[in-house]
Amino acid sequence: MDKLLLAIQKELQTKMTGVRAGDIYITPSLVFRPHGVMLPCVGIKDGKVIHKYLAGGAMEYTMAVRLVVFVKLTNKEAAIVGGNPTGQIGILAMNKQLIALLNNNLLGITGMEEARVTEDPESLFYLSDKQEMYQRKELGLQYQKTE
Repeated sequence: MDKLLLAIQKELQTKMTGVRAGDIYITPSLVFRPHGVMLPCVGIKDGKVIHKYLAGGAMEYTMAVRLVVFVKLTNKEAAIVGGNPTGQIGILAMNKQLIALLNNNLLGITGMEEARVTEDPESLFYLSDKQEMYQRKELGLQYQKTE
């Protein structure tokens, strides 16, 4: 799982637009945003791993990964569809970009056989203790690897 998380992070840091590389991070929780990380940002969280024993001593791993996207709520529409005067990327465009970058992308990992987006839950709105308003959206990924 550690190699997978790092490969996802590297892929997003080098190919994703509209987000600084330092604002793409591996996170201990889907509601945690590290100090110093600016919006918009993407958190990468490990999920459940299922082990399946195969003939000949091979092992199949099915690994779930969750992504969480945070964007600042600057006005009633920009956080969702983007296009405010500052050029903020909207959460829907970020989600579309994540899917394009990661769906069917085996990330160059030996033995990886499948990579797919599994779900696209609805956005949630938050008001933090600092009176900072933001949109949050999660995305599920599933990877299958045989060793």
